[in-house]
Amino acid sequence: ATLQSETGTAIITVQEPAVSKDPVGITFCKEMVVDEETGNLLTFRQYKDKHQNRRTLGFDKITKADLNTTFVPTAGHTRPNRIASALGLSPGNPFQWDGIRWQQIASSGIFAQVLRATPQPMQDGTVQLHILATEAPTRHLEYGLGKSLYTGSWEGELDFEHINLLGGGESLGLSVRRGTKDAEPSIRLSFTDSKFGLGGGYDLEVFSDFIGDQPEEMQEGELPPDYDHDSILDRKGATVRLRNPISSRIVRNSVASGSLERTATKTGLHETIGSTTLAVGPFVKRLPYDARSSIDAKCSLGTRLFAASSTTEEANALLPPLKLKPYTSATATTRQIFPLLASFGPGGRPLILALKHSITTATPNLPRHEAKAQGIAHNIRGSSLNGRVASALTGTTELRVPIDIPVVQIRQDTNVVFFGDWLFAAKDSQSSFRRKSCVGVGVRKSVQGIPLKYDLCYSSDDGKFQSAFGLGADFDF
Repeated sequence: ATLQSETGTAIITVQEPAVSKDPVGITFCKEMVVDEETGNLLTFRQYKDKHQNRRTLGFDKITKADLNTTFVPTAGHTRPNRIASALGLSPGNPFQWDGIRWQQIASSGIFAQVLRATPQPMQDGTVQLHILATEAPTRHLEYGLGKSLYTGSWEGELDFEHINLLGGGESLGLSVRRGTKDAEPSIRLSFTDSKFGLGGGYDLEVFSDFIGDQPEEMQEGELPPDYDHDSILDRKGATVRLRNPISSRIVRNSVASGSLERTATKTGLHETIGSTTLAVGPFVKRLPYDARSSIDAKCSLGTRLFAASSTTEEANALLPPLKLKPYTSATATTRQIFPLLASFGPGGRPLILALKHSITTATPNLPRHEAKAQGIAHNIRGSSLNGRVASALTGTTELRVPIDIPVVQIRQDTNVVFFGDWLFAAKDSQSSFRRKSCVGVGVRKSVQGIPLKYDLCYSSDDGKFQSAFGLGADFDF
């Protein structure tokens, strides 16, 4: 460092370290328990089994904080070159540290705990980023209950996922779902590369969805062929999704997808459907008094390709040999959260007014299963199923009142919800809009981490009180 007396300027000369030929080095480790009797290293499961075998009145339940543990080296799945590429570290280039990108990588789920991440000087004068970390479990098996997107019925679900398949945070998932009345399960196989959540990434998915049930007394070919009114039995195809195809400087969140599928009906008709979808948002805006608002939208373009592929020659004679029917659909949804009182009741949780409005529309030729899915997605509480819906306008108003239960061991997340829903829906462009509305009250409570909900409401659809049980949290963002 030198000082120029004429100008009073200090000149500092520095030499930037260059990145090593191996930009990133990772030392994987795992935490083990030191046996207080033998000094041997045991896994937590081994120590737990040993403790339970000798457990008497003098041996109480132990916690991890009471154990003497240490970290030992082990093998890992994560590839250092994938971390280097994500951080922009190239051999020979000046070493530049991006703390924000590193925090996203560290919180992406591949590491359970990062003990140290520091630049280390090498013998040749270059610098290598050295990481000391424990890896998160890579294989997960989960099960649960949900509702079908296309039928609205309850179905069981079994999911297997490997979250670090190729060493760069890629995940491979297999999902199997089946309803109580389904003749066969629905299966999805997916591969995802999220790029450590740094933007970009893609999803590949192959699916086989069972949509309807086929009564045993109905044989294929009994009904005349009709593409627009026949019930779809299943759909098989593949989907590709690209994350943030639009620059994040223009649109922060966007997803583009392309899908190609083949459907089959109960009478043996087949059609091929190709579509592309662009989804943007949610765009979140902070409002005064801790309120917030969001909007998201998506638009789909596709076409249906009919071909004479029925199981009988008589039906084939009635079908066109080849016909294209293009279609378009668009959906936009807004949500608002208004804390009316910042602290309500002994627990100090806010009293919230929540609003949600959604509009969807589609041109003719919308595939039947997509129209049915729109009818299920835009239905209101306590109402019968809408069936197929091409256009709909829905609104929801909720007043969420926190309730504290005077029990110390219970998590205080109970809410009583007063709600009102309304809906205008039309089956197609030639049908008039059907109006529905309901008002009611519900209870929300999480049990062992599973959000449960129970609603009691009065519906204008049939003029009766209806009750419903569901899973999942209320909308938020």
